[in-house]
Parts: sequence; C-alpha cells; structure tokens
Amino acid sequence: MIKWIISNFTLVIKWVIDNKLSLIALLVSIWTAYKSRTFFKVKWGNNCEITMNNSVVAMKKDGTPEISYTDTFLTYLTVVNPSPNDLAYYDLKVYDADNGNPLEIIYAIYFYLNDDHTYFVHYLNPLNSNLLELPEKNHGVFKANSYTRFNLHQ
Repeated sequence: MIKWIISNFTLVIKWVIDNKLSLIALLVSIWTAYKSRTFFKVKWGNNCEITMNNSVVAMKKDGTPEISYTDTFLTYLTVVNPSPNDLAYYDLKVYDADNGNPLEIIYAIYFYLNDDHTYFVHYLNPLNSNLLELPEKNHGVFKANSYTRFNLHQ
C-alpha cells in the first residue's frame, strides 16, 4: 500500500487538490459532530429512606396542609443534561425489588388539577423540613442544558 502511494504520489496529490472542498466539508462535519455529541449524567439516591408517619405533606400556597402521607419511601433522582439538545424521553416507573410489583409514585400533576400552587414538604423534625421536587408527571423529556432533580416518594 505504501509502495503504491509513493509510486503514485502525484495522483494522490492531484486527488487531494481536486477534492479539497469535500475534504474541508468532511472535517467540518466531524468537528461539528464532536462538539455537539450528546450525553447526560444520572445519579440515583444512595438509599431509600422510610419516612415517619405524616412527615411528607402536600401544602397549599397559603401554608395549610392538604394531605399527609404515612409509611412512604423517599429517594431522589438527579439528571444533568449539558447537551445543547433535548434528550432522553423518560417513562418513570418504580418496582418492588423483592416481588417485581409496581409501586405508586406521587406526581405533582395529581394536585395541579385542583390547585396549581401545591408544594410538598418532608418534615425531618418539628423545626427542620425539606422542600420536595416531585416530577410533574410520569413521562417527559430532559430539556437542553438542564439540571433535573426528582424526589420520588411512594
């Protein structure tokens, strides 16, 4: 192969000169593909926390409790999409690891039907609480250049 290239060096140079526009287009497309490659990072919560009775509460905008949950499991999911493109359609489902049965997840859309200002709080103790970020619904897309965190509780 090298012997052929050396013997036909002038033909190779002529081919490169004749096809310089095509070669430039190829290099530009390779560079563009490299720069706009798509990837995202997913991190699950290290543990699934069992909450105290009535420590997860759906609150109305004025601060009055709407509903409280007993015997819930709480974990989180974090997704970072640094790509300039919307990525990864998701359909979120949770299953019991022991028997494979599906578990119910609380989605924010359940409460938006009645009141669009409901938020969720997890009370760690009477003086300390965390605001929960529930998924809007069980499916969607991770938007471009986004950080998405879901607190999942069942």
